[in-house]
Amino acid sequence: MRTRLALLSVVAVAIGLGLLVLAQIPAVAGFRYLPVEDIGSSLFEIGLVTLALQWFFTEDMLLQIRSAVADGFAFDPEDLHRVASDEVMDRNAENTLGKRLGDVELAREAYQDLLAQTAHASELRYDTRVSITLTPWEGGPATGAGSMFVAGIRWEYTVRKPRTGLARFACVRDAGAFRSALGDPTYTDVWMINTDTGLDARDQAVFSLEDYSVNGQRMPIKRSVESFGQVFTVDASTTGTGTGRSDGEPTRIAYTYRTLVPQHSHILFLNARTPTRGLRMQVSHHRAGIATAAIVDFLATANHPLIYYSPATLPTQTATLDFDKWVWPKAGLALVWTLDREYTTPNPTR
Repeated sequence: MRTRLALLSVVAVAIGLGLLVLAQIPAVAGFRYLPVEDIGSSLFEIGLVTLALQWFFTEDMLLQIRSAVADGFAFDPEDLHRVASDEVMDRNAENTLGKRLGDVELAREAYQDLLAQTAHASELRYDTRVSITLTPWEGGPATGAGSMFVAGIRWEYTVRKPRTGLARFACVRDAGAFRSALGDPTYTDVWMINTDTGLDARDQAVFSLEDYSVNGQRMPIKRSVESFGQVFTVDASTTGTGTGRSDGEPTRIAYTYRTLVPQHSHILFLNARTPTRGLRMQVSHHRAGIATAAIVDFLATANHPLIYYSPATLPTQTATLDFDKWVWPKAGLALVWTLDREYTTPNPTR
């Protein structure tokens, strides 16, 4: 590239010098429709200046200049946003990632997938805390078919740009309604009760939103029964601290719901609905007939969460997961367990 530029500069100087000499001929100088002297002078000066710059700036200096420009855009993304459209920035990101990974197709799909999960997210959550308590259900049999755990699940997190003043929670009865609700950004959380459990998703004893608060202020909850299940709706836009505020101040959201979980299912799964930075999950059970319980993460990340289990000698067993990185939508956490009665001999860990 540098050689080509030098060659073009020499050609420009030669042509410009030739035109200047040619302009001294009276017949050419008197030709008003073609300013030969001006064209020659411009080419001569451009070529000469370009040669001088190439002589003054070494290849290393040119690379440093280009690097400084690139670093300037990287240091302040707002500058890049002012001079480039979204399409240009997307293309640059894909090309840069493709160069870094050595695979353009991989880079394009990875970037587009990340963009789809984050750019249009209804909200971003920070410092999320999830607590789960399992206790035996007294409304059914203690063992066998129909034996249930009551799961009390509390979420608490901070949002910097709340989405709207409405929060909806659904309990549905089939997979079709579950997928449909998951794709609806107006739902904060969705729970599914399989019909083979013998439970009715429309029954408030099966699922219920117990409380919802914004910055510590409890909000009223409305419940409606639908053909597919039941929906709980909270309107926090009527208060000064509602989720409809747009001043950018952090807003702390907290809610608790209660649901029934079949003991023989051996699993309780929670999924992330929106990008979340920092997650702590704690599970506890006491006299629930659980022999062992473990947290399994489906975070799809190069970073590993920290998981702690309380000593088996304590009367209340707890399991805690800590993860201080981003959790992406569709990722999740699962609590899996075995029951005391499933051991033919006493569990040696208890």
